[in-house]
Amino acid sequence: MNTDDSPVIIGSMFYQGDDLLIDAEKGIIDESKVMERIEKTRRLSDEHGVPFIIDVEIPSIKSAKQIIQSVSKNTDKPFWISSFNEEMRLKACEIALQEGLKERVYYSTLNYMSGEDEFQAVSDMGVRPIIQIFNPEDPYPEGYYTKAEELMKMAQKTGVATEHAVLLPTVLDFGSIPIALSTIPTLKEKYSLPICIPSIGPVYKWAKDYAPNTRRLLLAATLTYTARLHADIIHIGTMKRAFIAFPVMSLLRQFEQRKAKFEHL
Repeated sequence: MNTDDSPVIIGSMFYQGDDLLIDAEKGIIDESKVMERIEKTRRLSDEHGVPFIIDVEIPSIKSAKQIIQSVSKNTDKPFWISSFNEEMRLKACEIALQEGLKERVYYSTLNYMSGEDEFQAVSDMGVRPIIQIFNPEDPYPEGYYTKAEELMKMAQKTGVATEHAVLLPTVLDFGSIPIALSTIPTLKEKYSLPICIPSIGPVYKWAKDYAPNTRRLLLAATLTYTARLHADIIHIGTMKRAFIAFPVMSLLRQFEQRKAKFEHL
């Protein structure tokens, strides 16, 4: 999913409380705001040379078709289809396939609560999977590795397109960020798949009582930390944070390029 030396930035749209939603239950969204946010993100991406994709959260089955059509007509980039509800994830992916978007859609997520039926449904649709790695019985690195192996075996058994998968080590809270990051080398060595780390949302939650500028500084530091530990994709929570994330990634890339030049002197 990454085309250069900068991590891909992914941000969410249509999450609960997002002002893009007028009435999620009735399936009404603000089309003009959708276009405006995607265009603003695209301009920032072009300006800073940082690739991005969109995590499309589906708040209700009624809203799925309008959301998918709106996103797909405003960007040609791939996008994740996400929901905490299995039924909504599957239905939204079915709609995306009906819209001819199979090559652009990622199913988010197959996880420890997914049964064989869900794996088989994703396999039958032929969409790319996001495999969320979290072990509620062991939240430490070995638990991640055990659950990753279990989920990958189920994916292979059911014919899920694991060669196009993204691995998503779960970050539940501020304290689990370094634990998730520590799993990157082992997961990459074993599976040779892109790793996405959702490290930004927990920092904002942890620092919710701090001044806005302080939270932004903490976000920038966490982005740098996550990128330096070789995450391929960084989830920033809401896409509204792109105005912070993109310049940080651009600056880090410039530092790395300058460092590489001096190393060759």
